[in-house]
Amino acid sequence: MWPQKARVVPLDLEEELIMIDSGVGLEPEKIVRNIKNDNLAINKLSRILLSHSHVDHAGGAYFFQDSMSSIIFGTKFILICRIPHLILI
Repeated sequence: MWPQKARVVPLDLEEELIMIDSGVGLEPEKIVRNIKNDNLAINKLSRILLSHSHVDHAGGAYFFQDSMSSIIFGTKFILICRIPHLILI
């Protein structure tokens, strides 16, 4: 079970792990644990694509950017989340 009904989709591309959305942000360590429990290599997480700015999709982005140096991609509507170094797509 993903924490706080988080909306997160990890994509294993073998050489890297990409996530669509980052969850609520209240307990991001649970997302990390669940990714590991799914036998995915969290250390390969390189990019996160945020679908939109609702907190259940984008709230955890700062955690992943800060602790794992993930690159965050989103549209101009994501700017409301105040994510440093957001790459607009």
